[in-house]
Amino acid sequence: MKCLPLIIASCCILLAGCSSPTVSQAPPSRAAQPPVAPATVVAGDYTGEWSNSDGISGTLEFSLKKPDNSPWQASVTFNYNGNEVPTTMDSIKVDGTQILLVYDYAVQDREGTVAMTGNLTGNTLKGSFEITKGDASPGTWQATRVR
Repeated sequence: MKCLPLIIASCCILLAGCSSPTVSQAPPSRAAQPPVAPATVVAGDYTGEWSNSDGISGTLEFSLKKPDNSPWQASVTFNYNGNEVPTTMDSIKVDGTQILLVYDYAVQDREGTVAMTGNLTGNTLKGSFEITKGDASPGTWQATRVR
């Protein structure tokens, strides 16, 4: 009889280990996972300003679009010394809230290529740019979504 409590306790432990795993092995709640930003979160039309390390500045307008089943599209126009400068887009990379736009321009018979990187916070994209071809100075930019 002295062994009966030990046998009962052992059986209870074995039965507890054999219980249904659905409660202890349930998948994590979806609410506990951080929200994933949609791929098109940066899409829109933006207007803002740029300035380079030489103290030169101007306005900036650009558009980012992601048509269904198509690659990203972008256009950039900036103002330099009171003149609007159109650009030709070379490449577009969007990764969540981060962008990389590479485009060519011509200012006063000088051609150049810009690599513009930025990150979206709220409705504001801001970042930096560098001249990968040409003799202009690098700088920073900031633009707010208008549409």
